[in-house]
Amino acid sequence: MQKTSLLLGLFALSSPSLAQFADDFESYAVNSAIEGQGSWSNWDGGVYPYNTVNGVLSSNGTQSLRIAGSADPNCAFCSDTVSDLGGPYTSGQWTFSCKQYIPNEFGGTTYWIMLNQYAPAGPWSWSVQVPFNASTAMVSPDTNAAAIMQGPNSVPIVFDQWVELKAEIDLDNDVASIYYDGQLLAEYVWSIGVSTTGTATLQALDLFPADQNVSEVFYDDFKIEPGLGSNMDLYCDPANPNSTGNAVTLANSSMSGPGVVHLEAAGGPLDQFGMFVVSASSVDPGIPVSQGRLCVGAPIGRYNSTAGPGLNSIGRFDASGVLVNLFGSSSVGTGFDVPAVLPNPPGGIINPGQTWHFQLWYRDGSASNFSDGLSVTF
Repeated sequence: MQKTSLLLGLFALSSPSLAQFADDFESYAVNSAIEGQGSWSNWDGGVYPYNTVNGVLSSNGTQSLRIAGSADPNCAFCSDTVSDLGGPYTSGQWTFSCKQYIPNEFGGTTYWIMLNQYAPAGPWSWSVQVPFNASTAMVSPDTNAAAIMQGPNSVPIVFDQWVELKAEIDLDNDVASIYYDGQLLAEYVWSIGVSTTGTATLQALDLFPADQNVSEVFYDDFKIEPGLGSNMDLYCDPANPNSTGNAVTLANSSMSGPGVVHLEAAGGPLDQFGMFVVSASSVDPGIPVSQGRLCVGAPIGRYNSTAGPGLNSIGRFDASGVLVNLFGSSSVGTGFDVPAVLPNPPGGIINPGQTWHFQLWYRDGSASNFSDGLSVTF
């Protein structure tokens, strides 16, 4: 192996560590009311003890959030529960995700809602409104027809199983894609996704049982993570941990800057070197190499000192675990601005409509490791 090949680096901070917001409900007392704890309150800013921390079901750990109708005809909407998700978010690319469990005996309609404007007394503007309807057993998003770019699509509810709800939100370009169990529900203009007016911001999450008789649904593992728009997806995630205990991720990368994409890496071992690699094919869960998993297929391009002008991505992790660029190929000093020109192999240029896959390969003492993978459709 050439000496430069040893100067390798993965973006070594795990997804949970990079999360702007995360809640897995493990820190709350079982059976306690969630409203008034953490970021959670009721729609009107009140604190009503109808939604609780469940100690029986969990997608990860031992606890989850139970959402159900209030069973109180005098307070039909008192179990309408809101979180600000650690925001507001006013720019950049963000991925919201959580896990949902709907029991087979579920009755009524419950909603996953996200708002671009929210305050207890208003104004309100809706960007996501997805009803889960027991009578139809379907997930059919409510959307503003004027905003739609793809979809809307209806898919069956998955009962008695944890499934992922995900929204990939690009506030800079005012575009979002929402998914249920990996299936695209819709892609649309975020600010007017449901309401006819709004702003390119993310203000709140709302979990809304449609009336007091809606039966229980469970949620877990809420996260807001930076960097991924609708055309960027992590895979091989999480990567293997390194000597710091972190697992490398490319979650803070973005479609911004002077290149076709900007790659960011963080959480790596202090003073260790790394470089980015690229391929037209992906391998998931990856091939074991040294202490990590190689998640790109042959031929693999290396952004190193022999790749050509502007193609050297080699950097070194600083004390905070961020990969600092050493060769002036990043406009912000960290990570790497990927140009349209590809190293050889594979050679050529990145064209619109193509998907390319990136990883960071890095030194960790006498061993090497890899980040998770990042697939980007241009």
